Amino acid sequence: MSSDTRQMGLDPEFVREAKAAREFLLGSQHAAERAKVDYHHAIRQLHAAGGSLREIAAALGLSHQRVHQIIDGADEPRRPRRPRWRRPGHVMRGPPGPCSFCGRSHPECEQLIAGPGVFICERCVAEATRLSVEAPVEGWSEGRLRLEAPESEARCSFCGKDARQGVFLVAGGLPGAPAGKFGQGARICDECLDLCLEILAESASS
Repeated sequence: MSSDTRQMGLDPEFVREAKAAREFLLGSQHAAERAKVDYHHAIRQLHAAGGSLREIAAALGLSHQRVHQIIDGADEPRRPRRPRWRRPGHVMRGPPGPCSFCGRSHPECEQLIAGPGVFICERCVAEATRLSVEAPVEGWSEGRLRLEAPESEARCSFCGKDARQGVFLVAGGLPGAPAGKFGQGARICDECLDLCLEILAESASS
């Protein structure tokens, strides 16, 4: 047991469990990304074999727009451009907060990621990511979150993009949520969700 561990009074068994859980988390994130790549490749194979966008969408329970985006995407996992809102230390372990999407206070969150006047917790990142990837139709909701329509003029609270620019927007359902820099209500696009996953993974490995 290290001197640091003795000084902090940490239970060595709990430390080992935490490290093992971290390794499992990182492995799971890698496996999920690999599965996503394989899934998108399989959809492109269906299209290359003559399947129409609507046929594929109906068979897999996806929206036509989602199938179109997957087929038109790059073969390799997209590396999102780092938007202006990301700054060193944006993973918060203390005030401010709360999460702009679910309303949980900082003590209730394992991690908070800060945007320009808005925050999103690790739980809402996971739920919003699942919604943006798996929702069959626009307007589909999961808990407090819902998928914006493709013609929506609402903007991502983190980077300012709207759905008309080819991103998927997930909106929070909290009444009176902070407006942030880019308009009323808390919203996050799939590109910023990718970046949030990257930030959380970096934090877990540090």
